[in-house]
Amino acid sequence: MSRTLSYRSTSPSHPARAAVLVKPEDNNDLAEEAKALRIWNPGSGAAVIRVLPLDADMGVLALTVPPGLTVEPLMVRRVLQTGTEPALVIHALQR
Repeated sequence: MSRTLSYRSTSPSHPARAAVLVKPEDNNDLAEEAKALRIWNPGSGAAVIRVLPLDADMGVLALTVPPGLTVEPLMVRRVLQTGTEPALVIHALQR
């Protein structure tokens, strides 16, 4: 039986089909937008990640990430290197 992937959803409450490691870059968008970000903060204090949401009219957002694992349910097209804590491990959850 063949299955189609037409059921894919951009909703952060639906499972992702891929989790792609993100290398923050100031000048390049992600190859495919993220429906959410999975962020591991190995530190003992809050860290900052700067992103450009899918809706570019919002401008750059600085998000505070607590220690440990966080899922940020925001559609993102770019994760910026400048202003993002380098110790963070970031995955783009994709449709």
